[in-house]
Amino acid sequence: VNMADTTVMADMVIQGAALGSHKDKPTTGSAPATTVDDTIEADTDTPEEVDLDALLCSNMEIEKKGALPGAVDRFSISYNKRLLDGWVKQGSPCCAAASVAGAWNALCGLSRQQNEALNQYQVIDILKDILTSRIEKRKRSLENFLGAEGSLEPFLAAYISCMESEGLRPFDNPKGQKHKAMAARVEKVVNENTDDAPVFKALKTALENRKKKKNAELEEKEADSEGSEHEDSEKENSKVQQEDEALQLWIPMGKKKKKAKAKLPKRLAQAMKERETQAPESQAQAVAGPMDENQPQNEDEMGSGTDSEAISEDVERSPVLSFKEVLSLLSIYAGRAKLSRARPSTGYFGNWGIIEACRRVSELSSTFDMRASVFAGKAVRGSKSAIKCSLQDTETDIEDQWWTLWSCFRKENKVLLFHLTNHYALIYAVREWQSPNGKVRQILTARRGQRPTVWMDFSEVRKILLGWTGYKIMEVTIKSKTKDS
Repeated sequence: VNMADTTVMADMVIQGAALGSHKDKPTTGSAPATTVDDTIEADTDTPEEVDLDALLCSNMEIEKKGALPGAVDRFSISYNKRLLDGWVKQGSPCCAAASVAGAWNALCGLSRQQNEALNQYQVIDILKDILTSRIEKRKRSLENFLGAEGSLEPFLAAYISCMESEGLRPFDNPKGQKHKAMAARVEKVVNENTDDAPVFKALKTALENRKKKKNAELEEKEADSEGSEHEDSEKENSKVQQEDEALQLWIPMGKKKKKAKAKLPKRLAQAMKERETQAPESQAQAVAGPMDENQPQNEDEMGSGTDSEAISEDVERSPVLSFKEVLSLLSIYAGRAKLSRARPSTGYFGNWGIIEACRRVSELSSTFDMRASVFAGKAVRGSKSAIKCSLQDTETDIEDQWWTLWSCFRKENKVLLFHLTNHYALIYAVREWQSPNGKVRQILTARRGQRPTVWMDFSEVRKILLGWTGYKIMEVTIKSKTKDS
């Protein structure tokens, strides 16, 4: 596949019309993007074009402008010119949309100025369609509890009226508003409404069940606080359990016990010694640990969203209308409302949104098929990623991870998309050199917006990935849909 041949993308001009023409819209969206405040995650009006020599050798000692760094040893660099030509500005907190658009442009060999290139608005439309499909599916599921005549519409209309009375847009919760506020609004709507619609009757029952459950949990907590004759035994069991969990983190799978024990902190090493003398047969179980039934078996399930409003859709099924499922539906509505703001936000979307958006973007073209998958992340049981970061990684492990990333970066049909702290951004370049203090390894990415501005040490990349299982580096791959293309 000749990815540089942009003539094969002509079919996108016609098929892209289904989304509406967004090329007439300003890059910055409905709200003018003057100098963007630091609290707003977006790009400024500065032109996208960069001084390549200055960018690639920034923060390094060089003898003169445009020259290779002369004061360092064993300097290596690899950059993706198509990414530098194809990334698009992020005019609002819509990093998920802008990064997917930039990935598509680069993989198809399109510069951002070409009419066939994607921008954030076209991907936002795709994300809206994704959430609309989920809303309809969830609504059908909930209405099954209401009978043939049941409908959620009376409740949704009352909920919208309640938000409007508070001066809010329908379903668009203010920034920082937690689930408790949304639950309180639902309770207010249900209690104040005198409609005999089946949905309100079902919601009143759901609220009563929720209240009973909370009261039962409170009574159980109060009973536990009174203590029992088994209190000392329970404390000891809790201590053993904590030691087991700590040992699971410190003992690498498949390594010899003696070698692993040498890495343990003093307190855990003593616990290990006591365990060996008291119950040696339990050591293997402490090392392996039980399989957590609630732990996601697929890494794609992780990273459910950077927005606190994103409630898991995989809620437990109930024979009656579930209050949690109603909140889940309202959360999806809120996610779609954020996409319709003057400054659209993709904060609802996690890694699953990137994966789904890449698949949907491919439907714009009859030529190319783009898919995203997890490439790097924190080592967890069941992980299938190429790079699995752990606190126990040796220098050799870290070097292997670095060159695995470098190798993937250089592949013509792939780009890397980084889910870093509350942000999505592409990886534009990688570089390495030998300093007097050791090897320096860095990636070129962005902390805000999509402009390539930050040379981030690989040690910080690993720290981010180890900080939360949802932070990942995604591998976005493109291939031809037909053998002739």
